[in-house]
Amino acid sequence: MLKKVVEQLAEQPQLLDKFKEDKLNTAGMTQTEKAAVVDVLSDKEFQGLDVSRSYWK
Repeated sequence: MLKKVVEQLAEQPQLLDKFKEDKLNTAGMTQTEKAAVVDVLSDKEFQGLDVSRSYWK
């Protein structure tokens, strides 16, 4: 689940606001995972994250 959410958010950054407001289906994710995703993807240094270079590919 975490992998899928990160891929979607990286491909569609506009979904990050909905994710922050808990308006996306995140069943199966812990609050800690959600907080970590928001923290990383909100960081200006990580804007434009290239998912194809992620370790799970």
